[in-house]
This record gives sequence, C-alpha cells and structure tokens, in this order.
Amino acid sequence: MPICVHCDYPAQAVYTVYQSVRNTRLELCARCSRFTDPLIEHPLVLILLDLVLLKPRVFRHLVFNRNAPPRRAGAGKERDTEGRRVSRGGEKEVDRSRIIWQTILRLGLIVTLVESLVLYRQTYPSAIPGGRNDEDGSPVFIGDVWLEELGKLLTVGMVTLVGNIGQHLTTTWISYMFLRRIGWLPQRSGHTSGGKPNEIAGKKTGSAGGTLGWGKDGRRRDFRVPMISLTLLYASVLPLCLHLVLLVWPPIIASHPDSFLYIPRSLPLPTWLEPLATTMQREKIDEMWISTHLLSGMSSGLALRVLLPTRPWATMVAVLGGWIVKAGVHAGLTMSVS
Repeated sequence: MPICVHCDYPAQAVYTVYQSVRNTRLELCARCSRFTDPLIEHPLVLILLDLVLLKPRVFRHLVFNRNAPPRRAGAGKERDTEGRRVSRGGEKEVDRSRIIWQTILRLGLIVTLVESLVLYRQTYPSAIPGGRNDEDGSPVFIGDVWLEELGKLLTVGMVTLVGNIGQHLTTTWISYMFLRRIGWLPQRSGHTSGGKPNEIAGKKTGSAGGTLGWGKDGRRRDFRVPMISLTLLYASVLPLCLHLVLLVWPPIIASHPDSFLYIPRSLPLPTWLEPLATTMQREKIDEMWISTHLLSGMSSGLALRVLLPTRPWATMVAVLGGWIVKAGVHAGLTMSVS
C-alpha cells in the first residue's frame, strides 16, 4: 500500500483514474492535505535528479509507491478465480514482494557492473589492450592481451559482487535486529488465500513512533525486510554518478615529489587535521577514494533514516557494519586470487 511522501501517512492510492486513462487525479493526504505522491507524474530524469540530490520523498516514492495500482472511480474490489483481489477495470493488484526482488536484482547488477569497471580501472590503470611487447621485446598477440584483461575484469567483478552481497546482508541484519529491539516490525496476523498479508495486528505508541503512534506509520504497515537492500541500492546512485565521472575524467594528481595529496596554500588545514594529512601523504592514500566512500556512507545513512525509525547512531552502526564486511571481503578475496 502506498504512503504519503511528505509525512509517511498510509494511503489507499496515490491517484484516481476516471473513464479515460489520461483523466487522472492525484490523491490528497488525509493528514497533511498535500498531494500524496506528486512524483508519480514526474519523468525518469527528474526522479534521477532527486536521487542525486538525496531528497527524502524520492526514496518513499520508489520504495513504497512505485508501481502502486491506481484507484478507479466507481470501481470496487472483486476476486478472480485464484482468489486475488482485482479491480472491476480488470487490473490485478501488484505483488509487492516479487517487484521488490526484481528491482533489487536489476539494480544490483547495474551497481556491480559500474563498481567493477571503476575498481578495475583503479587496480589496473595501465591496462589498455591494444598491443604491447613481451619482456624480450617480441610482440604479444592481441588476443592473448584481451583474454588476460577479461580474466582480470571477471576477477574484479567476482570480488565486487561478493563484497556487495556481504555489505547488504550485514546492513540488513543489523537494521533488522534494531527494529526487533524497538518493536517496530509489523506483526502479521495471517495471510489471505492469495498470499497477501493482512493488516498489522495491534498498534504501538512511543517516542520512536511519534505522537501519532506507529499504527499510523505507513512505512510499518507495508514494510518488508528486502526494502532495506532496495533503499541502499537507490542511495548508491549519487556515488555511482561520481564514480562514472571519475572513470571518464580521472583526477589529475599534482606533481609533488612525495605526496599524492595536494593541499592548496590558499586553503590551510586546521592544526588538528595536519597529522591526518601527514599520514595520508606517507601512506599515499587517494583523497578521491575517501571522498567517494564518505559520500556513499552519508547517502546510505540518509536513505535508511527515511525508511526506518531507528536512531542516527543505530543507522550509523548498520552502515559501518556493511562497510567493514565489504572491505574485509575485498581484502580477503584480493589476496586469495592474487
């Protein structure tokens, strides 16, 4: 069931369809009296722009309201031969779990592909398959070069895939444990014959659920655990865009004799940051790597805060836990295959 993208209040539908398909009307939220989901009319370009800008309403729209069936004017609910509810216009209600998993697989494949290309470019910066010479000066067959680089790319892709799976499983498990601890997880009283869960049994009020209580939180009513992973994938759009920009236009490293880190003299660092800068210079840590990962962590934390009612420190623990597991998987697999 959809929710209001402004206040998380549950709604029956985000828009109503009348006699013609083009004759539609956006629904108003019963709590805040604003349009429940104005993003339903926005094109894909504006949706992507909102994702890059990390607007909270776009995460609610994509996770809860995307592909939500409309309300048809003057149409009630009937049941088909399989017991599933269907509108009189002939449109069956969508299977939310199936759509969520399909979206996770589709977005996960895209994210893994982009991250694999970026990691491959960073790991093998001089890998330009176009012809080269062997150690004794004899030319190497270009087919062998392509096969070698393809093997490297597949290895990097495997490392990236396993690392992403470990990150998502860890963050999902930590978030799930926090949700169980505060009692926010929906308690289903049963299932219908079509496999659809019934309404949440019981309500709970408290400081974490706000003054109106958790019973009026649309996120809790239709929450599913895979939504955590789906939210993380949507939050990765901003760092992926930065990765793609750096892949096409790599940063120019300043020609300092002993440093990867260029610090302009017009922007002096604070005194308490000088030891950190010295350590980065000594270890030759790439500042762009740090920037992209910090951006990824902040976007993931913000997206999880929109989806879940957990406290900021709990969200930080979930994101950091996924990071640590992903870094450990990358380090372990890289050492084993090298």
